Amino acid sequence: MSTMRGLSVFISDIRNAPNMEAEQKRVEKELAKIRANFTAGGAKATDGYQKKKYVWKMIYMWMLGYDIDFGHMEAVNLITSPRFSEKNSGYVACAMLLSENAEVLRLITNSVRSDLLSKNDAFQCLALSAVGNVGGSEFAENLAPDVQKLLMSNASRPNVKKKAALCLLRLFRKIPSMITADQWAPRFCQMLDDRSIAAMHLGVLLSLLGLLVGVLSYSSAGYEDVVPRVIRVLTRLVLHKECSPDYCYYLTPSPWVQVRCLKILQFFPPPMADVSLMNKINEVLTRILTKTEVTKSVNKNNADHGILFEAANVIIHYDVDVDMDLKNQALVLLGRFISVREPNIRYLGLETMSRLAAKEDSLDVIKKHQPTILVSLKDADISIRRRALDLLYSMCDRSNSQEIVSELLDYLITADFNIREELVLKIAILAEKYAPDFTWYIDVVLKLVRYAGDYVSDDIWFRVIQIVTGFEEGANNAALQKYAALKVFEALAEPGVHETMVKIGSYILGEFGHLICEDESRRGDRQFQLLQKQFTLVTVNTKQQLMTTYVKFANLYPELRGTILQLFEQFSGHLDAEVQQRAVEYSVMLQPDRGAVAQAVLEMMPTYSEKVQQNSLLIRRIRKLAGDEPADSSLAVGKGSVEEAAGEDAFDRASRRSDAHDTERSPSRSMASVRSREPVNDLLDMGGDSPAGSASILPVAAKPAQSIFDELDPVAASASTPMTPQERLQHLLVNNSGTLYDDAMLSIELQSEFHGASGRLILNYLNKSGGSIEALQAMIPPVNFARINMSPLSSSVPARASVQQFVQIDCLQPFMASPILQIRFNSAARPRELSLPLPVVIHKFIEPHQLDGGSFMKYWADLAGQPREVQMTAKASPRLAPLNGATVGSFVSAGFRLGVLNGVDPNPNNTCAVGTFHTATPTPNQPGKMISVACMARIETNPAVGGIRVTVRAAHGQVSQALCASLMNHLGAVPM
Repeated sequence: MSTMRGLSVFISDIRNAPNMEAEQKRVEKELAKIRANFTAGGAKATDGYQKKKYVWKMIYMWMLGYDIDFGHMEAVNLITSPRFSEKNSGYVACAMLLSENAEVLRLITNSVRSDLLSKNDAFQCLALSAVGNVGGSEFAENLAPDVQKLLMSNASRPNVKKKAALCLLRLFRKIPSMITADQWAPRFCQMLDDRSIAAMHLGVLLSLLGLLVGVLSYSSAGYEDVVPRVIRVLTRLVLHKECSPDYCYYLTPSPWVQVRCLKILQFFPPPMADVSLMNKINEVLTRILTKTEVTKSVNKNNADHGILFEAANVIIHYDVDVDMDLKNQALVLLGRFISVREPNIRYLGLETMSRLAAKEDSLDVIKKHQPTILVSLKDADISIRRRALDLLYSMCDRSNSQEIVSELLDYLITADFNIREELVLKIAILAEKYAPDFTWYIDVVLKLVRYAGDYVSDDIWFRVIQIVTGFEEGANNAALQKYAALKVFEALAEPGVHETMVKIGSYILGEFGHLICEDESRRGDRQFQLLQKQFTLVTVNTKQQLMTTYVKFANLYPELRGTILQLFEQFSGHLDAEVQQRAVEYSVMLQPDRGAVAQAVLEMMPTYSEKVQQNSLLIRRIRKLAGDEPADSSLAVGKGSVEEAAGEDAFDRASRRSDAHDTERSPSRSMASVRSREPVNDLLDMGGDSPAGSASILPVAAKPAQSIFDELDPVAASASTPMTPQERLQHLLVNNSGTLYDDAMLSIELQSEFHGASGRLILNYLNKSGGSIEALQAMIPPVNFARINMSPLSSSVPARASVQQFVQIDCLQPFMASPILQIRFNSAARPRELSLPLPVVIHKFIEPHQLDGGSFMKYWADLAGQPREVQMTAKASPRLAPLNGATVGSFVSAGFRLGVLNGVDPNPNNTCAVGTFHTATPTPNQPGKMISVACMARIETNPAVGGIRVTVRAAHGQVSQALCASLMNHLGAVPM
């Protein structure tokens, strides 16, 4: 390439361009020249040298960010050349300019196979590099056997074997089924036993171990025989220093091989059955921990510390089966590492210590380093702050909980916004899990609201409401309620009150504000003034809640009745229908002839049932400390714990009683529900059974359904009937939150939010078992219809704890199949694998639209015919009962994000709906505008035969097909 003068001149011109315009002009000129020479009229293009030169120029322009949409065939032709320089140019161009789905790649499959089977190791390496870089499914299917032969062949040179192992790893990630344990476990053992590889060619061994780690990360079952071989490799390198000088890095024998071997050991349980092997691994770990020294060489320190931290991970993985002295040595080293100035070492030390904190026998030693960990919480690097937060959370117990929560609250005031959400969640979990009394818990949550109200979910303040309301009659409840009322009164008197504080104050003052009225400065009129001052600053939902508080005030304080009636009259014409309805109904309720009704409906909130007391971790702990509960009773049984709730949706779906405080239901229905209440089935059993004959600010709905789908679907709405995986997925397809997966070991809760072409998922992984989950990995294989980004996920989850992961999805084009979440982890020394379809379907990226009847019929006629029209017929699903247009319309508007048009279809059994499908794909020639597709649906029902027909028309045929299938998947039962 150095002799290509034209290429050197072109690169020089680009580098010397004075501005972007000059560079672009030079590039366009060169592209025009290359295009002219590549056409049929260009005679120079027939020369291999010219082709090679032009291809390198295209590669350089592509690296600068310019689109190269021609010349691919010339690059393909260069691959067939017998000259190395031309073949190399062709392979590099194809690997860089073509995607794995490019049709042109099919033309080079035979050429690549010929090079793989040739005797020229240079050609073999070029072909392996190209296959590994492109890594398409077609390459994996057609060329994998040839790559495997090169890896196993004794005739292959070491440099070819290295590339073959790395290439095979790339193909395995594309098609995991190509490597199975029954075929490859003996092959791995054979190669690890080969002394020529294990001792002389450590580069081949390193590549082979990389392939083995990739395979084991999918499944380690069947590969147990590699463990003795890996331990022997470690013994040779660590104890006997058997390593070629070429592979010694600053006198450390092949540190990368040592790290890979230690990683492999973490996929398997300790070899307790073989005493000699266990002695060897203990000796290796001891040597690593005791002989690693800090030197002046940064490179040597990095290599040695990499081995050291991986050895610590092995010790953590082996847990009780490893020598206790080793664990103590690891803790001493980690304590030293978290105090050093080097950020990388401190990060790894905090992360590894977090995993050790899950082991009870290590907790006392870790607590000694609490001051050092608190210093890391204020580090400039946010990644170190996150690890310090994780470690503080893991090491917290009853003895240090108040100190840690206090420190975290102080830090919350100045914490970076990127960490506040996680920080609030962890503080709330610790506050409930280790609360010494109710007042301390209330103080903590009120501070959370004051310092970071935007990050305090409704579920947290719902929990405070439940605790303040009480669980048993008596003076203790009144004392707590008075304390809470005083605290929220003081908080509302401060400047800059957050809306969540207004919600808490609205409930507590409305129910228990009379308990603090003995002081003139806290009378009912003063409480009313504090809340009314916030009325114009809060959202409509909070205004609805405040109006319920005001009617409580009017009933409690006669001097306020006139003022509040005037306020209700003022809002009887409010734009929001719910505010207007409450104003009218509350005005009627306060009339003199309705006194008996008002007294019955506006009675103080009743206490929660015994069922809620038994299932709440905090309440059980408080009662135990008071001597009301046997000391041996389990404190972690119930679902009332905020910690368990956090694993099921960043706290639970909350009490339906409290949820009604922020309700969308009308007061008339809420008041009617007082006389007949059914048990509330929710995740935390917060609702319980309430005494009839009383009401509160929080109206109790007769049915605690999360959505219209739960109300109509008895399977989804019933908490007593376990849902099958398919039922859970069906529920999430039309709801924004729910359980994605659940078994005795792991529960995965999902929350989703979609707007336009973008969606955000929050996955909460809850470890339900008594042991820790290790090596946790979660990934979503790439898809062509969406751009998916996942936040990092902690690899270790302590017993009964949870970790959270965020997923950002941008839709690029219509699609039929959902993305797959692939999860791998080890629990109780056994590997587990899960493949879960995510509830991401086309209607999640649709926004509702409204049209009048004439416009709908016009556009409907314009979109008639194939392929823009798709129609399906089936028996209606049992959940559509009664089968009519109103029921279907409720389903479509609530779960499918389509705007239902009323009165368009003359048949009342039919439903018409309109929406816009959004993508994040730019519209050609219209910068800043994204492609969107209008879609229309007509759903016809026949109650007589129980049939349903769905017709979808859209400007894009794939949108019609995908949306029609999505609608029929939920509305239909059996095809007709």
